Amino acid sequence: RPVRGRLGVKVGRQPVRQPSTKMNVVSIIKSYVSAMIDNAPQGMKALLLDDETAGAVSMVYSNSAIMQKEIYLFDRIGNPREPFRDVHAVVFVRPSQASIEALQAELSAPKFNGYDIYFSNAIAPSALQAVAKCDSKNLVRECREFYADFYAVDMHLFTLNTVGVYAGGGGWAPGAFAKACDGLSSAIRALSMAPCIRYQGSSPQCQQLAQRLASMLGRPSRQSLLLIIDRRSDMLTPLTGQWTYQAMIHELVGIRNGRIDLVAPSLDPANRAMGISSEQDEFYANNMYLNWGELQGNVVQLTKQYTATREKQSQISTLEDMKRFFQNFSHYREVAQMAEKHLTLVDELRRLVNKHSLDSDDGLGDLETKIVYDNDHPGSVKIFQELLRRRDIRSSDLLRMFMMYLLRFGTSSKSIERELIAQLRQIGIREDLERLAANTVRLSSEKSEGRCGNFWKHARSDAYKPESESSVQWCCHNPLLARTLQKLSDGALNPSNYPFVPGHDCDRPTEVVIFMVGGVTYEEAKTVAYFNELTPGMRVVIGGTHVHNVQSFVDEMINIR
Repeated sequence: RPVRGRLGVKVGRQPVRQPSTKMNVVSIIKSYVSAMIDNAPQGMKALLLDDETAGAVSMVYSNSAIMQKEIYLFDRIGNPREPFRDVHAVVFVRPSQASIEALQAELSAPKFNGYDIYFSNAIAPSALQAVAKCDSKNLVRECREFYADFYAVDMHLFTLNTVGVYAGGGGWAPGAFAKACDGLSSAIRALSMAPCIRYQGSSPQCQQLAQRLASMLGRPSRQSLLLIIDRRSDMLTPLTGQWTYQAMIHELVGIRNGRIDLVAPSLDPANRAMGISSEQDEFYANNMYLNWGELQGNVVQLTKQYTATREKQSQISTLEDMKRFFQNFSHYREVAQMAEKHLTLVDELRRLVNKHSLDSDDGLGDLETKIVYDNDHPGSVKIFQELLRRRDIRSSDLLRMFMMYLLRFGTSSKSIERELIAQLRQIGIREDLERLAANTVRLSSEKSEGRCGNFWKHARSDAYKPESESSVQWCCHNPLLARTLQKLSDGALNPSNYPFVPGHDCDRPTEVVIFMVGGVTYEEAKTVAYFNELTPGMRVVIGGTHVHNVQSFVDEMINIR
């Protein structure tokens, strides 16, 4: 029986995808790449990228799609290579120091008959002059800036792939502030926005970023808004159990630049790397936000479709059958590849869920309930210590429960905290638990002093209640972002908690970018997808410094010094 959240949508229903081009970061990056390649001279071409742009391009274009545009060679800009005198090079790099130096080296000893150069962000005039001086043979035909200094995960989600952004004393880690300014300003410009800017008033990092962007982006429009939020205002969402397809893949396997590396016992090592993209995979697009129970039902249907397709392939007895087979061959192959990929992936997720007792009624879900909903300190400690004696629980799950416990009860008993740290050490967990505990308790204390209001009251009221005591709590948590979006839509977002940059003001924008300093989650991306469907007068894109799973979020918190 489906349960409902604040936004009034079934947890298990996939939101309708709206592939508009205006507020769609995937379409924007794809259009940039297409423009670069289509603008090049006809004939064989090479695409030269750096590490950053290679990741960004691979997330929106498959290799086969790129090759259809006469791309003969993919390569990194700094790699040694033989001359290709009949090939024109399309260069797309971030204007970083390393990429500029690699580009200078390429132009000083050119291997291609011409170059079109594109930068993913604004390049300093001095750097551009240094590049121009290396083009002694006048082979550069085109040189332009495209604002693509970010990674488009889905049409309403982007990331900067930056971890470790916090420093002690409320500041930014070295290099993180410049990367955030470059990446976020690039995304805003790519979306053709001139937004008013609001930020979380309790966060020095958000305030600093908001003020810098206001000076970079110029005069604002009252129709669009950039809202900058600190991840630490909702530390619970990255720690809760993940039971939707996309979030489970990231939690149990890991998604990096639209790719997964599946280490499964039954899988040939040559087939471990898989692409996972809602733009290129119909089954994934239609199931990425469904919960684990409903997903498995759809996998059964996919299996039947796959079986039917194979049976059709084998029923060739006449020339007409053969003709029909070759006409539909690409469709058959596409269905087969999609089915094999998701059957393998879901089978591996099922294996990991069973191996680590993730859906056990007397395990992690029970402890999560005791902490979040029941506020039961003795009961939480008892269940936690029972879990520590088991060998089927992942270390990352123990760490997320440790952080969740500290967020809730961290100031109650230092002796219990020390005891839990000692027990975690005994089972081989090597992370800096003392620093993790100190940072978590400090942040929870800051919350009680007004960082994000009554945090646990919101966590409990925004949660989906389990249907029964024995039911697995699939998707029982609703991020704080859902409440923020609802208030924003109603024009009721508190200006004291989320002030505007001086000179900026808008009541009900139609275009909104939400950026989370410290990282975003796939659960929050799902919240935005539902919101976009239910709020036709407002379109929201969400981004963050990183897309977290539990381990990356634990690492983020440990690295605060």
